[in-house]
Amino acid sequence: MYSRFCSTNLPWTDSSCKHVLSGLSGIFYLLPICLPTVSIWDNIAFITQAILSIMADYLYIQQSHYIHGVDKVFAVYNIGRIMYKVYPVASLLPTIPMLFLFVLSHYFKWKNNVNYWIYCHFCWHLVGGITCTYGIFLLK
Repeated sequence: MYSRFCSTNLPWTDSSCKHVLSGLSGIFYLLPICLPTVSIWDNIAFITQAILSIMADYLYIQQSHYIHGVDKVFAVYNIGRIMYKVYPVASLLPTIPMLFLFVLSHYFKWKNNVNYWIYCHFCWHLVGGITCTYGIFLLK
């Protein structure tokens, strides 16, 4: 179980999966901290999410490392936390585009198409950052 937690879950072992688009796009999780309404705890959560994302998707993308599991768990927690605060009844509705990109990214991973996986992973981070920013905006 620990080995799965630490795994990249990617079929590529060469450097083809290490790309600035998919790897450094975790920076989009810093978008919510640009809003003046964000609490210090939300700032810490989004900074942590951005750091974990970049570490997992760029720095350690080619090797097994515990950061992969920590990134996945924290991302689900953080996005779920914001969506539930904003949309307690229908908290999944705003996440549909992110979930679609997540599924599409995994489809291209399964099809062994690294270029489309990179693009979908980039879009997933972009849409995730925008969705969280919109959620924070609605909280004010």
